[in-house]
Parts: sequence; structure tokens; C-alpha cells
Amino acid sequence: MMPRVFQRVLGWAVFKSLQWRLLLSYVFIIIICLILVGLAFIVLLRGYQRAMTYTRLTDRAVLSTGLVAQMMGRGIPPQEAIQRLAAQLNREPGKEIEVALLDGQGRVIAASSERLQEHRLEVKPPPGRPVRGERQTEEGERLLYVAAGVRPPYEGAIVPPWTLVLAEPLRPTRQALDSLLPRLLWAGLIALAVSVVVAAMMAYSIARPLDRIAQAAEEVASGNYDQELRIDAPTEIARLARSFNSMARQVQATLRSQQDLVANVSHELKTPLTSIQGFSQALLDGTASDPEVRQRAAEIIHEEAGRMRRLVDELLDLARLEAGQVELAQEEIDIGALLRAGAERFGPQAEQAQVELRVEADPALPPVRGDADRLEQVFANLLDNAIRHVGAGGQVTLSAEQQGASLVCAVTDNGPGIPAEDLPRLFERFYQVDKSRVRERNRRGGAGLGLAIAREIVLAHGGQIRVESVEGLGTRFTVELPIQAG
Repeated sequence: MMPRVFQRVLGWAVFKSLQWRLLLSYVFIIIICLILVGLAFIVLLRGYQRAMTYTRLTDRAVLSTGLVAQMMGRGIPPQEAIQRLAAQLNREPGKEIEVALLDGQGRVIAASSERLQEHRLEVKPPPGRPVRGERQTEEGERLLYVAAGVRPPYEGAIVPPWTLVLAEPLRPTRQALDSLLPRLLWAGLIALAVSVVVAAMMAYSIARPLDRIAQAAEEVASGNYDQELRIDAPTEIARLARSFNSMARQVQATLRSQQDLVANVSHELKTPLTSIQGFSQALLDGTASDPEVRQRAAEIIHEEAGRMRRLVDELLDLARLEAGQVELAQEEIDIGALLRAGAERFGPQAEQAQVELRVEADPALPPVRGDADRLEQVFANLLDNAIRHVGAGGQVTLSAEQQGASLVCAVTDNGPGIPAEDLPRLFERFYQVDKSRVRERNRRGGAGLGLAIAREIVLAHGGQIRVESVEGLGTRFTVELPIQAG
């Protein structure tokens, strides 16, 4: 009982294996092709056998007509002449050529076999042109024959209008295959064996890379995200491997982003919660008994609660933008006017920081379609960062120009720049280039999500945002927006 169950389970497992399915499919196709080739060979063999028989009989009939005329010219009776001719034609083993001589009315005068003597052929070939035909005997045997007029043995000789007929039974194809069948079988077996080996190699070359991809996917599912497939395979499988590598990197980046998010949110909430808890405890236990101290404690609690609320609001805003749940207004926007309005709004901050603020935008720039408030939020964040980080005596420039079907807007400063290793992560949540700036950011109420929100807003408008920076020379943020179609 158990061996039978084991065989069934093993058979089902083999059938479900892609490599075995491919191999069995190839073998099945190869066998079908060999069978079709064999059938086609048999059909062609029958036609070839018939054509070769006619050709052989025709060649012998053309030569034999002169010989028959010569023998009868020497006084040899027709029957004896026909017998001699038949014996000469059948000297080779396996030949079964029968010969008959007909008169002008198609009656048999002489024949090498009783079968032809009893059969009225009734053929009369035109002069100098053999006639081919096929007859079936009373026993059901098929005879292929060639009939040719008897030629004079020499010029001027007169011979009766006789016809010489050479006939040969059409051998069954099975008999013709008897000698070829062993060689055909060996050739078919060799072709099948070679084809199976090639099919096995092809099946392995397809199934093996897929197996490696499946193993890598299982590793990712178990938590090992550091997977990089290097597969030399057909185009489709190589493309699948590249897609898997991209997916693994994306999963790893998403996991890292989630871990960073949890750590950063915990860090951002820890400071205000500590302040709120400390000052509220001071109010509760009476430590802050002085009215001014109580007022200051209440103000700090209020400020820290406001910071926590802004953090939560920005996180929710970023989550909605990433999920595509924010509905953007669709209106014509004059980018030049929007940049000039932003520069005017940040003028006092730039003046206080001793930073020169300039706008370079052609008033005739074509409009873009989108949400003016959201785009204003993008440039406000970029301007605020540039003014705060460029330092006293620095310069910040807002510019906009048309490049093809896009408007390219830039916020450029000549500040200290950003290290190259920090640029790829600059738009991540809470990422800080200089950790010493965290205190300043906390004091101003920022949560470190401005650039991440700005990127999502630009992407929602069908644009792109990039950053270029060289330490000691400055930084350039570029926002590329599609121009409204006319």
C-alpha cells in the first residue's frame, strides 16, 4: 500500500515540476515530429517506389524491343524469344519482370507467365513513345507495366506492328520498408536520444534560474532582504531577475524607511513629551509656586503641544500625498508671479539674516496647471531652508525658465553646500544633514518633513525635483513642472 502511495505522490510532484513539464513536453513534441516524419517518409517512399519502377521498366523496354526483333529475325519463335528476354531481365536476384508480346489488336502472342497470357492488356503505344500503365490481376495484385512498339533490327527491315510489354508487380510498401526499417529505427532512436539531451539542457536552463529566483523570494519572505540575483538567462528570465532585484531593493528601502520613521517619530515626540511631563509635574507638586514660573511652564507646555500637533499634521499630510488621497486644484499658475510673491513674503527673514534675495523670472513665461497653494508650499520650504543655511552675507536666487515642454524653477544659494554622501537621502523623512541644526529646527517649530512633502507635491503635479550641491560653493534645488498644453 505504502509504495503505491509513494509512487503516486512522487509522480504528482514530478508532474508539477516546471523542469519535468518542459522536458516531457519537449519529448512529446519530438516523438510526434518523428512519427510525422516517418509517415511522410512512407508516403514519399510509395511515390518514389512507383516512379523508380516505371523508370526501370521504360529503360529496359526501349532496349528490349530491338532485341526481340533481332531474335525473331533469326527465326526464333516469339514464345522462345520472350522467354529468353525474361530470363535475361531477371538475372538479378529479386527481379520479377514479366514480358509479353502483343499483336496489332492487343492480343497476347507470347508471354513469360501464364498470368499475362490469360490477361488481355489491349495497349497500343504510339510510334516511338512508350506507354505506362497499371493493371490489377484477378488475384488483386497490382502490375505496373510499360508498353513499347517493337523496333526494326536495321533500317529498311519490316516487322509486324507488335507491342512489347514489360510488367512488374508493385511491391507493398511494407516489404520495401523491411530492409530500411532497422536503419530507420536506429536513426530515430539516436535522434530521439540527442533531442532528449538537448531538451533536458534547455529545460534546465529555464527552470534553474526560476528556481534561484524562487529561493531568493523565500529568503526575502523570511526577512533576509539582502538579495542580489546575477543570472545569465534568456531575455525574459533575465528581465524577471532584474525586476526581482529592484523589488528587493525597494522592499529593503521601505523597511529602512519605516524603521527610520519609527525611530525619528519617537525621537521627535520624546523631547516635547519630556518637557510637557516635567513642567506639568512641577505645576502639580507645587514646585512652580511663583506666578511667573507657572506662566512660563504653561507657555512651554502649550508650545510643546503645538510642536506635537504640527508633527502629527505634517505626517498625516505626507501620508495622504504618498497615497494619492490629496485632491489638487487645477488652475493656471503664473510661476513668475508665484516666485516673486514668495520672495516678497520671505524678504523680512532674509533681511534679518543679512541674505540677499533675488528673483530671475521672465514675466512672459507660459503658465502651468496645478495647485497654487501647494506649489507655494514647495518654494516656501526651499526658500526657508536656503535663507537659514546660507549664512550672513550670502545670496539666494529664485529663477525660472522654459526648457522644451517644461518650466524649470530653481532655488540657488552660495552657502556651505551639502556633503555628497547626504544628497541621496535628502528627501527622506526626518533626515538631517547636520545634526546640530536639530535644536534650531525644534526652536522654529519644524518637524523635518518639509523636503519629503515638497517632493510628493511636485510628483503629484507630474514634475520632478532634484538637488545639486558642492561643498564650499553652494546648493541648487531644481523643480521641473510640465507646461500647460495650449
